[in-house]
Amino acid sequence: MLYCQLTGADLDRFNQDLADIILEQEEKMVEYTERSKKSEKHPEYDLTSTFEDWNLFYINHPAVETLFSYYRQAHDVFMQELNVVHNHPMNILCWGNALRPDGSQSMGEHSHQGEVEMTYVSGNYCVTADEDTATVFEPPGFNHQHIDVQNKPGQLIMFPQWVDHFTTKFTREDDVRITIAADIDVGHFEHFRYDDETGERIHYLPFDRPPHEKARMEQVDVDDVLGVDPEVNEFVNTPIEEIRENDLVFDFRDYQ
Repeated sequence: MLYCQLTGADLDRFNQDLADIILEQEEKMVEYTERSKKSEKHPEYDLTSTFEDWNLFYINHPAVETLFSYYRQAHDVFMQELNVVHNHPMNILCWGNALRPDGSQSMGEHSHQGEVEMTYVSGNYCVTADEDTATVFEPPGFNHQHIDVQNKPGQLIMFPQWVDHFTTKFTREDDVRITIAADIDVGHFEHFRYDDETGERIHYLPFDRPPHEKARMEQVDVDDVLGVDPEVNEFVNTPIEEIRENDLVFDFRDYQ
């Protein structure tokens, strides 16, 4: 596992921007989208259950591009420390989590190991999570020991995707515990589909540069960047006020 910590005078503003973005996306998802087929097992709607339906890096914002670079640098350091070298293309799927003290959106024990996908590294970035909560990892073995990592804003943890983990109970009233998770995969992003009938895919993006930075560098529209789904990109970048004015209803289940 790799533990990283952002520091600096601008950290509070950076995390506030990320928190505002996550909460705005949560409001959009709740009000204007149908739930993913993958999420029908969830009894109630929550932002985490849409993790395969969009990608946080579709959003055009400096804080999002900064987070992309943070994940990229942390990944490179992690691989260097492990002496891992590979020439496969890499992709990243990134999503937000917003947990509240009423327990309606608790984060129980889970791993990021999929049935078919080729995730090999996962990450968790703390936005508003603090020492009142911890992320608990359960490494395999016979001693059943836990690794308790006290949360701290600016903290990024990289870990193998198959390690089970959960969060301790969040009890702070009138507050939201916000984290941003990611899976990094090897293989081509277009191979990651979970519905052969509709062609719907999981929204992995190539892990070289964030889409909007890449579009500026290549002087093209971001919708023309490899891996970007134009319809979802338009949705996540549209201000809520404009969506309400246009009465936009977005259904993730019907696009191809």
